[in-house]
Amino acid sequence: MAEPLRKSVQTVQPVRQQPVQEPRKTEDIARRVAVRPKYRLYPFEKFLYSAMIGGLVLFGSLTISTHNEAYNVSRDLAKENQVTQSLKKENERLQLEVTNLSSPERIYKIAKEQGLDMRKGNIKVIPK
Repeated sequence: MAEPLRKSVQTVQPVRQQPVQEPRKTEDIARRVAVRPKYRLYPFEKFLYSAMIGGLVLFGSLTISTHNEAYNVSRDLAKENQVTQSLKKENERLQLEVTNLSSPERIYKIAKEQGLDMRKGNIKVIPK
């Protein structure tokens, strides 16, 4: 009886183990990915880009300084106009005062207060 048991038991073959995969190295991945070649700037391109950026900075600073200068001139002009207006008003006020002070009625009144009388022979009219 020992024999039939042997035949019924099949021999188990060992299971082949799959090799353990190690994590892929970055070098392997880098080889597969298409790497763009590094673009190199030539000296003329560097000079050209630098000149363009410098020109933009110069243009911007000139624009700002011109705007600032125009603002300053406008502010000074407004101040001068204000001073001119105040001087015109003062001039008109003084002209009115001169007219009032030089009126003949006022002069006659002051002359009478000081005891002067009006004689036709001693009055002379002087044109302006």
